[in-house]
Amino acid sequence: MKVFSAEISSNWSWSFVMDELVKLLPYDFCRFSDFNNNQKILTKEKSTPVLAQNIPSIQYIPYSERVISRMGSMRSLKGNIDGIKSVFAVIATNNELYKIGKDLNPNTHLIPNGVDLDKFKSAKNKHPFIVGFSGNIRGVVSRDYKGFDLLEEAIKGIPLKLALCSDYQISHDDMPEFFSKISCLILPSKGEGCNNTVMEALACAIPVIITKTGYHGDMLEDKKNCLFIERDVDSIKKAVYFLKEIIKNE
Repeated sequence: MKVFSAEISSNWSWSFVMDELVKLLPYDFCRFSDFNNNQKILTKEKSTPVLAQNIPSIQYIPYSERVISRMGSMRSLKGNIDGIKSVFAVIATNNELYKIGKDLNPNTHLIPNGVDLDKFKSAKNKHPFIVGFSGNIRGVVSRDYKGFDLLEEAIKGIPLKLALCSDYQISHDDMPEFFSKISCLILPSKGEGCNNTVMEALACAIPVIITKTGYHGDMLEDKKNCLFIERDVDSIKKAVYFLKEIIKNE
């Protein structure tokens, strides 16, 4: 059975989900992002299920009864409430999104992102203290949402290694190497669904410094399996130097 994977962006963050599903399921996936050139395909294949990777893509799909939409963040809900109501089923990636989705569409299910533990595993190497950041900061809005400018200001004088959805793009296959070269991952984001890189960093035994939001805000505990921070330079700086001192003394 064929399943379409649909998304608006030509580069859906760390879109490894499709590749992993193809390995696990006996389906013929067809991923595309150019809706204008694929309207005829969607119309012709009306009986084929569509996995809408981001909510805004629903508006481009000419039918809804076979659509499963993924709610990955609060940002994607804006202006797309009717789309959530109309689709067959909804995947929510954290408790907050699940509650919102359930109110809009009874067929909503809580399914956080997964991690390939064969690929992402502890391989810590000794190196100078290096801060890592991974995310999409294309545009002023995304840059602010992820708190990247706050991070840069807080860690002045400390090396920063980037894995961005733009100039510093790293393939998902190369991300284990990225984690092996950093001392911690910092994400001072305004909001998250279920952030892949946070989960992958933890699987690689890399400390994470994050805001208390999304799936990780629900599941992690401060100073037990993460360091929670506020979205300000001072909070980030204190957490970084607290962790740096611990790593130095190990």
